[in-house]
Amino acid sequence: MLAARDRAEGAIAHEWQLETGAAGATVEPVLTWCRDVLSGTRRPFGIDNFDLALAYSHANGVTSELFRLRPTDLYDDATAKRLAAFLAPAESGEGRLAAAVFPWGEAAHRALPSP
Repeated sequence: MLAARDRAEGAIAHEWQLETGAAGATVEPVLTWCRDVLSGTRRPFGIDNFDLALAYSHANGVTSELFRLRPTDLYDDATAKRLAAFLAPAESGEGRLAAAVFPWGEAAHRALPSP
């Protein structure tokens, strides 16, 4: 399963164009997108953890962060604040935000032998 994650096998990605001063308004769309993606994933044996990889590309380079989360975290203020802190540098300029979700339950499902 780790090899699948390292190859981004089964990861679901999305991008947003960020305008100057609009990064704070991007937090809820990112959380909503994650919720939508995860609602369609399998969770065998209750495996509901997922990785959220974010990369913000801007004039000064690229900033990235990896979040290890559970679906309930997407409704938690702490996750929204952490995401807002990651996006804070985007307030001063335009850029692109790329997100990729790796659902561990889907990876486990693919790794299980067929019945």
